[in-house]
Amino acid sequence: MSDSTTETPTAEELQEIVIELEKYRDRLISDMTEAGKKAKMMKSAVMQHLEPELKAIDERLETARQMLAELG
Repeated sequence: MSDSTTETPTAEELQEIVIELEKYRDRLISDMTEAGKKAKMMKSAVMQHLEPELKAIDERLETARQMLAELG
């Protein structure tokens, strides 16, 4: 039995991961900005609150892009 969590993803899978992470990042910013407006928060306060999550997403995006570049 092989463990699928240790298999290297294909270029197609990596491309899909990048696209989905980018969509998630954009949706997170949009949704939280809208929620912040309803709560009468300044956009800078919302972004400060989101910063750790955005950093984690950006790191995952960079990793996926590097892996994609290595696959050629």
